[in-house]
Amino acid sequence: MSIIQFQAKYIKMLNSFVAKGGARYYLEGVFISPHKDGGAVLVATNGHAMLCIRDVLAICDQEINCRIDSDAVRKSAKNSQIKAGVMCQVDTETQRLMLLDGTFEIYVQPNKCLITGAKYPVYQRVLPDFAALTEKVPQAISMNVLAHLFGMGLKDTRMQSVRFWSSGDESSPVIVQFGLVPEAVAIMMPMRAVECCMDGLLKLAKHFPKE
Repeated sequence: MSIIQFQAKYIKMLNSFVAKGGARYYLEGVFISPHKDGGAVLVATNGHAMLCIRDVLAICDQEINCRIDSDAVRKSAKNSQIKAGVMCQVDTETQRLMLLDGTFEIYVQPNKCLITGAKYPVYQRVLPDFAALTEKVPQAISMNVLAHLFGMGLKDTRMQSVRFWSSGDESSPVIVQFGLVPEAVAIMMPMRAVECCMDGLLKLAKHFPKE
């Protein structure tokens, strides 16, 4: 038996990147793994964008893939905004997930929470060499991908900012750094050239001619 805990305030952020239905059912969970320096790494991806968070307060001694229901997401967002100490706890033996404020149970998720039967993507293979990145606003990025950033709920936080980094290759992932969440990083795939507006500003000039 193992008890795994992590901060509930991260659930809403991660949920924005979790796959919603589809053949790759194993992407419908949050992957939690121990960090070599303590705490845990929390990962969510739908195959097009990925969010990784280092939770230094987490208690984790094994890798798990955990499904978090929409009710738990709503409950965690409501309570973690009020009290930063709210934790999400997973009992790997009973597969019971709950939200705790100290020892008080705020919420208990029905049904078993662990997802098994398929290997979750290795996040280390997606992460770039950060030393080789330069700050760069991507030429084009999918609105669906941007929706993940807005879905994290950080837009409600005052003075929130993001910075974009890239290796310079248009086909390389875009790395997103969050001003008020330095322990998180998002990896987002750029749009393919055929999906971008190839006419550039020429179409805009036709629609909005200068007087």
